[in-house]
Amino acid sequence: GGGALSVFGEDTVVHVAETVLEGNVAGNEGGGVYVAGSVSLTMNKTRVSACKARYKGGGVSTRENSRVTLSDDVVIQNCEALHGKGGGMLVAGISLSVRMTGTGDSTLLIENNRARSGGGISFMGIVKLEAGSSKTVIQGNTAEDSGGGLHGFSSFAKISVELDHELVVQANSAFDGAGIALVRGAHMYVVTPDCDSTCIPSMRGNGRCDLACMSSGCNWDDADCNYLFSDAGKAAS
Repeated sequence: GGGALSVFGEDTVVHVAETVLEGNVAGNEGGGVYVAGSVSLTMNKTRVSACKARYKGGGVSTRENSRVTLSDDVVIQNCEALHGKGGGMLVAGISLSVRMTGTGDSTLLIENNRARSGGGISFMGIVKLEAGSSKTVIQGNTAEDSGGGLHGFSSFAKISVELDHELVVQANSAFDGAGIALVRGAHMYVVTPDCDSTCIPSMRGNGRCDLACMSSGCNWDDADCNYLFSDAGKAAS
């Protein structure tokens, strides 16, 4: 596998930055990139475009104990897994993390990819959309069977979205689950931040507004501060 880049090994670290991988073909999987073994791969400001694999991971395919991090504007577009899963990307390794490492906003764009299942991303590992000025856009992808945008297909498949990470899934198509398909025990959840230690349990729901508890992790002081907002219009008039 790996039409442009194949990485195998034990305790191997690879960093790909400011690179374009375009028009590559793999006979099996990983049309652009194939990663397997105990490999840690980081892709930064990289575009994978118009790559094809016969079976899995048209753009990127990860396997075994691999861990992949995508950061600071990565684009996977117009790739195809002709007869399998993950038109844009197959996550069959341990994890995929999407995060911002530099300054400013960071976007992962998975666009116009095609596969039998999981037109955008197909995953049986862990996908983490981490907090920060980050955004993941999965759009215009197509699956013949299920999961036009996202396709989780095992009990180990988990996608977590932290509150400060914006996830957009739009204009994808499939026979089942045009946007998101979770099968065989796969699941998706939103990760809420911890409540700050300065907000102790007795401060919440006590009828008094405590600013230390005014956060999503503290459930907005269990509605103790609602009167501030309901009376805001009266104060302004």
